[in-house]
Amino acid sequence: MGGTVVLVSGTGFGDVTEVWFGGKPSDSVTVRSDTELTAVAPSGTGTVDVTIRSGDTVGAGTAQFRYQPGSRFRALTPTRVLDTRDGTGGRLGPLGGGQMLDLDLSAKVPADATAVVLNVTGTESTAATYVTAWPAAEPKPLASNVNLVAGQTAPNLVTVAVSAAKVKLFNNNGSVHLIADLAGYYGPTAPDLFTALAPWRALDSRDGTGGRLGALGPADVIELDLSAKVPADATAVVLNVTGTAPTTATYVTAWPAAEPKPLASNVNLVAGQTAPNLVTVAVSAAKVKLFNNN
Repeated sequence: MGGTVVLVSGTGFGDVTEVWFGGKPSDSVTVRSDTELTAVAPSGTGTVDVTIRSGDTVGAGTAQFRYQPGSRFRALTPTRVLDTRDGTGGRLGPLGGGQMLDLDLSAKVPADATAVVLNVTGTESTAATYVTAWPAAEPKPLASNVNLVAGQTAPNLVTVAVSAAKVKLFNNNGSVHLIADLAGYYGPTAPDLFTALAPWRALDSRDGTGGRLGALGPADVIELDLSAKVPADATAVVLNVTGTAPTTATYVTAWPAAEPKPLASNVNLVAGQTAPNLVTVAVSAAKVKLFNNN
């Protein structure tokens, strides 16, 4: 949910009807007493005037609220932004050892974004290697995000700072194709906050948890209802999605239930493998869909 809950102290709050932050109305005001109320400040930056209204009357006195520096999250329907196998994202062909590429996300991410959430997948690696993601204007760090052995396909969810909506990707050794799916971004004007929960098993198709008993077949889709733990106005969820006992090489895709299935992947598996991946995915009325390719 967007906004910041702000406690306002004063006098004469008994008939307050509206609270405004820098010209933006709060969509939630709770009068706690004649001298105290809470209001949700809409997304914004800097220091703004707080205006309290009672009916058509603007309250006397002045107050100011300073937005704390930092970033909020905006979930997006998963979007494929890079695939070096077909040229998506401006690069056609694998990255060789020591090579890097610039990935421009400005078509999907605003200029004030501070970070992006990408599912980065390496595939068809010719040697043991690692892949690093970092903000395009910075020097390459000593870090890794995806680690592969020869012939492996492996994904990882990556949260990485951006420079003017751009990131760089580096391959350390051999050659490897890279795929990236954009799940969302952080920024000072993005609307959403994060609420942590105790880990909760929402789905297990081995025992029927979550309403599905039995493995997903080829091109099979299930709808996962998270409303028992997630409010209806939630914009995204963070899931640890694990695939197990696949009969052949496949991938799993998660996406908001009300949207068409995107060209994206979250978990990649070979026959007999058990593999998890962290997934940040937008929701539709607390529901997501999961797809098994093969």
